Amino acid sequence: MKTATPKKVLVVEDEVLVNWDVADALRDDGFEVLQAFSGEQALDMLLRHRDVGVVFTDINLPGAVDGLMLAEEIEHRWPGVEVLVTSGNHMALVDRLESIRNFGRFVPKPYPVKAVTRRIHEIIESHAAA
Repeated sequence: MKTATPKKVLVVEDEVLVNWDVADALRDDGFEVLQAFSGEQALDMLLRHRDVGVVFTDINLPGAVDGLMLAEEIEHRWPGVEVLVTSGNHMALVDRLESIRNFGRFVPKPYPVKAVTRRIHEIIESHAAA
């Protein structure tokens, strides 16, 4: 299931092989993909690439900006950018995630890569229908 108009997706994951695996699957599905390995690097990418439509981020990231802080910053600075979050420890985060307006979906770890691509398609389709 491909979208009619591919969007640019930013993958934010510090585990290099996981980052590459997700990015490759998204490219295979027709998306243009940017990759970041920290929250700070993701913010820099968003400043330089104004056409990002979806950010897929892990919550646990190295440095001062974790995935939740990144999602909150995206909500304030880029309200049109949808956020898809992943973590292996999701139960403690539900309340904080639900307070983020542009929080799109949650994919618990471990996940099949196809679950990520499917969720990103859903986010884009629901955004286009709105």
